[in-house]
Amino acid sequence: MKEMYTYESFPEDNSSCPGMQIIHGYDRIGIKCYPDVVYARKDGIDLHLRIVAPMRIDESIQYPVLVHIQGSAWMQQNLNANIGNLMPIVSSGYILVIVEYRYAPQYRFPCQVEDGKSAIRFLMSKAEEYHIDTKNVFLSGDSSGGHTAMCMMATWDTEECDYERTKLPKLRGCIDLYGSLNCLTMNDGISAYDHDDLDSPASIFLGFSAKTNPQKAFKATPFYYIHPWTKLPPILIMHGSKDRTVPFIQSFNFYKFLSSQNRTCEFYKVEKADHGGVVFYCDETLETIIKFLNNNKK
Repeated sequence: MKEMYTYESFPEDNSSCPGMQIIHGYDRIGIKCYPDVVYARKDGIDLHLRIVAPMRIDESIQYPVLVHIQGSAWMQQNLNANIGNLMPIVSSGYILVIVEYRYAPQYRFPCQVEDGKSAIRFLMSKAEEYHIDTKNVFLSGDSSGGHTAMCMMATWDTEECDYERTKLPKLRGCIDLYGSLNCLTMNDGISAYDHDDLDSPASIFLGFSAKTNPQKAFKATPFYYIHPWTKLPPILIMHGSKDRTVPFIQSFNFYKFLSSQNRTCEFYKVEKADHGGVVFYCDETLETIIKFLNNNKK
């Protein structure tokens, strides 16, 4: 019977001959993809994760994880939309997980928030398989995904927007990228759209125009769930100065609200950036995100 080797115990071949050249290999961070991992089945619908993980020679290493809620105007998501833009985060040693949620108009608030929490619980149950460091869990989202991520964060240690009772891990930090955080005030800033129109994404998501039922609409915002006693992790907010879809004032007002409660929060305006896109995901933006993650991991 052949001997079973680990990578470390396997002998290196030192054969040499004239004309043979040598490339001096070294350990580096590679990338491994798990494209369609089913994390839950709800109402007969399979919900998926796209997992992109660092890959090293030492397969025992555990990595911090960034769980990202891909924005979609709360409609059906393209889970690949920002994987390329976020690859530097994986190369920096973080597992990136993109979460699929049930989408409007069939599924409205708080279904997306519930799905995000289900995805987190699934990942914690599979931490050994995917080499996840459960003590370093981060959450992010862009656009409508930013809304979902911030609502997840705001209701993290409560029974709100959650029908499961399995304990969630501690969040080390949350990132909001140009999130549509408050449907009630979407028309307060300069925008290319009428967000109170019944055909707008916000109205389709809510099932009504926010201005017709402001109390109910406010319950679909992170503002509603954040009180002075609510425990929140460090937060990073970024928004483009030329966002034609979600007004910059959405993030501006959220930052002021958090600051009024003396929360740990960083806020960046990305000059000349529209609603995401290549200008938004510039080197400085990604470096700021990675620095935030590194500064807050355990």
